[in-house]
Amino acid sequence: MSEFADYSSVDPTLEDWATAKGLAWDREYKGYDVRSISWPMAGTESVQIWIDPPNDSSVIVNVAYNSVANDRRRVTKATYKLTDVAKGLDDALATAMKWRSEALA
Repeated sequence: MSEFADYSSVDPTLEDWATAKGLAWDREYKGYDVRSISWPMAGTESVQIWIDPPNDSSVIVNVAYNSVANDRRRVTKATYKLTDVAKGLDDALATAMKWRSEALA
């Protein structure tokens, strides 16, 4: 990943989606441009959605459940056309909330 990734082709869609959900994107991590949303849970657990920098026609949407204490990580990713990014984010949010509910149960 380059230090300054180009998210300009998807930023308007990301912002509209996040605003509609009452969420906000993190845009920087350790000096790198990113697009990520995290939900901390108990202790060192969290769920996270992030996207890889888009290419000309698609973007990879990632979802992870992280537990540092239990040394567990669960990740899934899917590729969506740039025109379908909002659907990809909806799918990712559903997965993230399912994994979060399972972890909190």
